[in-house]
Amino acid sequence: MTFKATIAALALASGAAHASCSIYNDTGWSFTVESSDSVNGNLSAHSTSSFSGPFKAKSSDGKTFSGVCQGDEHYTVKDQGGVAVIKKD
Repeated sequence: MTFKATIAALALASGAAHASCSIYNDTGWSFTVESSDSVNGNLSAHSTSSFSGPFKAKSSDGKTFSGVCQGDEHYTVKDQGGVAVIKKD
């Protein structure tokens, strides 16, 4: 394999491993998000942000949600009776 082909293969592999998705937070809570591209990412109340790979989110009062970005996906976080619930759009 040539040097250029090796670089191209590595670029493709790294892109597949870190698929990005957008998350809309439709709650009044703000979350700190850990993902493959962010250790202390922020998802404020009623805002959208993008993360990649597996992600875990936690609010200051202990509400949590998590998931895995599989590609160019869109998610929404809702307040269902005081519980943060994430669903794919």
